[in-house]
Amino acid sequence: MTLWVEVEDLFAYAHHHHRVSGIQRVSLGVIEALLRVPGADVRFTRRGPGGQGFIGVPRADVLALAASFDQVARADAPKRRVPGSWMGRSWDAATGWMPPRLEDDLRRLLIAEMLRARRLRDRWLPRSVGYRDEASLERYPLLSRVARRGDVLLVLGSPWDQSDYASQIARLRARRGVRLAVMMHDLIPLLHPEWCDRGIINAFSGWTGSVLPLADHVFANSRSTARDVEGWADREGVRIARPVRVLPMGTGFSAPPEDAQGLTERVREATERPYVLFVSTVEARKNHLLAFRAWRELLRELPPERVPRLVFAGRVGWLVSDLMQQLENADWLEGHVELVRDPTDAELAALYRGCRFTLFPSLYEGWGLPVSESLSFGKVCVASGKTSVPEAGGEYCLYHDPNSVTEAVALLRRVIEQPELIAEREAALRRDFRPTPWSDAAHTILDILGEAGKVSPDSDAEGGRAGADAGALPGRGAAARGRDAVTAGR
Repeated sequence: MTLWVEVEDLFAYAHHHHRVSGIQRVSLGVIEALLRVPGADVRFTRRGPGGQGFIGVPRADVLALAASFDQVARADAPKRRVPGSWMGRSWDAATGWMPPRLEDDLRRLLIAEMLRARRLRDRWLPRSVGYRDEASLERYPLLSRVARRGDVLLVLGSPWDQSDYASQIARLRARRGVRLAVMMHDLIPLLHPEWCDRGIINAFSGWTGSVLPLADHVFANSRSTARDVEGWADREGVRIARPVRVLPMGTGFSAPPEDAQGLTERVREATERPYVLFVSTVEARKNHLLAFRAWRELLRELPPERVPRLVFAGRVGWLVSDLMQQLENADWLEGHVELVRDPTDAELAALYRGCRFTLFPSLYEGWGLPVSESLSFGKVCVASGKTSVPEAGGEYCLYHDPNSVTEAVALLRRVIEQPELIAEREAALRRDFRPTPWSDAAHTILDILGEAGKVSPDSDAEGGRAGADAGALPGRGAAARGRDAVTAGR
């Protein structure tokens, strides 16, 4: 059995972002672990231009892509306006004069137009000259020519904006007998469309409804997501071949060593006084608004010098123009709230190591990487008690209702006034926490697919294979950390 890992969305993501987050972290963590499994035949594929189907991609191309993420720490920039790339700088230059609401509307419009342009490109763009000659066909072979019966196409990422996906899968299955395995990270666009852009809602809905019925295996990142997928399928009459299987999740990134150059000027300024860390893209469902309101209440109830600062770390997403305007109007609570945009992995590790504890009041999660990341750094998280977050945090977190500012403030005040609550859980973390490596997910995938594949004859072998370059993803190895032992055995 050859496992063809679909990586089109990673290449697309690399065009717009200098570092990975969320789904991309999971994809790269699992890929790196799969490449380290002795004897596993792991290859890569992406969508060919002009609607010609899936093509093989040399492993060296994928390794180079992974190495391109977060290669160089960016120069320091002013607080609250720290662009992460040339595109970020251009966006800030073009929209800096706009009110946040207008900037948010423009961002949503451009995303919708980009999705529409990609669909038109996939439908009408002629086949690229680069894939016509014999040399390019040898390097980037069509899966419809080289895949064998019993091989598996593994979709780990987020290819929802790719048109004609289901029909390409169906043709590959019919011609070559290739099985399909799909990873589901969440169902937010279907269950909570109020937190998503309309273009993503439409694309995700169409992709999920057409691709899941073709899947031989569906994986999920948590029991919560598995329940959501199976419940949605039952309600919508969508057939799923087998019960959804849950994969063990690692933390998402390998922490650089403590002497890494993480203390850039902006991080040094952020860490020079006591602070609480909230790692996440700033978007509506992550509930930064509750955190802002909670900190405002804490400053009313307690002397300001006793309230640690709140540091948001992440890029600014969509549907948060009102929040950003409120923060500006409130002068970021006179410096008690700060934003570190697009931190590098080294900067993020420095922020984790220096915080008193972390915060994660998300309204809905498929898993909750910032929670398990926090635990891997020995930091307790004050977290949402909803959806999958308690799976990620286990017994080491302090939970509250993410819909209740009152409950959050009461818990935060207890933690601030009784530091022994954090100290007790940190001691438990040091004593009992056992990280779950990404290799657990890799072995689970291979075990399930290999066992199911025993009933499928391995025939119709022909043609060559995509590049067999050796190697593993750089910088994402033995230091990978995962979930706590409480939630490891699924």
